[in-house]
Amino acid sequence: MRFFSLITLFVLFVLILFGVENMEPVTLKFSVMGLLGYEATMPLFFVVVIAVFAGSALAGLIGLADQIRLHSRIRKQKKTIDRFENEVKSLRNLPLEEEAVESYRPSGTSQG
Repeated sequence: MRFFSLITLFVLFVLILFGVENMEPVTLKFSVMGLLGYEATMPLFFVVVIAVFAGSALAGLIGLADQIRLHSRIRKQKKTIDRFENEVKSLRNLPLEEEAVESYRPSGTSQG
């Protein structure tokens, strides 16, 4: 726990230094085919932080979708395993028949 606290403090310190050094204003422009336009001026630090958080959120959503898909696959495979285990149990409980044993003769042997 202490290790993570130290890492958190270090990351916070680096972010503060980055923020202090990159406070120059930048202009962000967004338009859709020249029809709708939006323009904002904000410090470069905020643009970078917003981009990092947006990327992290997108990666988290993709990871969550993958986890859901894998969980669904695991459930299906567990059902298949249960079905096969039940089939094996039912086959083990079947009585052995003499006809089945006598009817099996390896090739190349003759009755005599």
